[in-house]
Amino acid sequence: MKLYMCVTADDLEMPLAIADSAAELGSLIGMKREAILEYIAKAKNPKSRLKGNRLGYKLLRIEVDDE
Repeated sequence: MKLYMCVTADDLEMPLAIADSAAELGSLIGMKREAILEYIAKAKNPKSRLKGNRLGYKLLRIEVDDE
């Protein structure tokens, strides 16, 4: 199962919003689904300068085991 999260851009990465889909997260934080997926894809690239500090938050996609 995949979860999409918006977390603070500091070392603690405290959750601001958690959703089951990029579209749902987008409705919670006021972003389009495509923008969220693009942000996550660019942030995975080690050469990317996209770290979230300018925005004050980071967007993450995480895998969670269904138990």
